[in-house]
Amino acid sequence: MATDMPSGPPDGMAPPTRERRVETPIVVRDTIGSNALARQYRAEHVPTRAPHETTALLLTRAGDRLEYPTVAHYMLSARDAIRHRRVPADVRLSEDAKRLALGAPLSRVTEDWHHVERPWEVLPGDELLTLLSVGFGEDARHWELSHARAAGELDSATLDWDDYLTVYQVDRQPEAIFVVFFGWVPGAVAGVVAAIVAGVVTGSFALALGIAIGAPILGYALTFIRASLLDAQDREHHLGDDYQRRFSRLYFGSGPIVAVALSMLAPLAHSLA
Repeated sequence: MATDMPSGPPDGMAPPTRERRVETPIVVRDTIGSNALARQYRAEHVPTRAPHETTALLLTRAGDRLEYPTVAHYMLSARDAIRHRRVPADVRLSEDAKRLALGAPLSRVTEDWHHVERPWEVLPGDELLTLLSVGFGEDARHWELSHARAAGELDSATLDWDDYLTVYQVDRQPEAIFVVFFGWVPGAVAGVVAAIVAGVVTGSFALALGIAIGAPILGYALTFIRASLLDAQDREHHLGDDYQRRFSRLYFGSGPIVAVALSMLAPLAHSLA
């Protein structure tokens, strides 16, 4: 005989909590994303109007059609504006809006279309609109800086570090990895050539072997030191597009410089011995 089973979990245990996620991306027709708003901003913004006024106009027009990742992205941009005190003087953000922008876990929303949490729903509509217009305006400011860079009208040394990272998309990790693993290569190639020349001139195999071994080791050390100094100079003076040219010169030049120096000094020392 069948008995009715209790609907709740056994042993009085609470049901497991589930993250509010769905199996397929949320796609709502006629939604507006950041790319569409960026195009509208470039088409409609005029110099006589403050950027945040244009952004507020476009966001008001978009209304509830804003994509969730776009809302979260603008809140993250507003967070940067608040932290670096770039909120326009005529904009008044409530304390609740500031706390939400500074503390809400927004990065997951911007990266995951499946995520349906909306922490911004605690704000009244007008406060949310003001906060989003600040973030949208921060993005617009970066677009203007990027446009000035493309036109050759931007002095990278005048930017603060955060703007520099954003506009120039600075990521020095590839160069650092390249130096660590391949910084010895130019010195090794130049060292072999220098060793052959020195061996022919002096007739000393030991001298040639010393140059062939010493050039890549000393060249690697010089390359590493110069790359570290270049990185420090970039952080202080914001070298911008000139960084890659300087890095190429130091990478391909340090090892050969050492090899040439060894090929000149080693035979001299050998002759004096």
